[in-house]
Amino acid sequence: MSQTQQQIREFVAGVQAYVSPVNVINPWRDYVTGYDIGPEAVNIRSEHLVRYL
Repeated sequence: MSQTQQQIREFVAGVQAYVSPVNVINPWRDYVTGYDIGPEAVNIRSEHLVRYL
């Protein structure tokens, strides 16, 4: 893994670690019943963000 790829993964991990205020969701951390396809949606979005960056 290159240094850039490692930095991107660290950035996404930081985004995932952010705890949102009440009534706000963090789409890279929070699974929302009724909106997401399943608990795996969080991981799918996170991996898409890594690929995009």
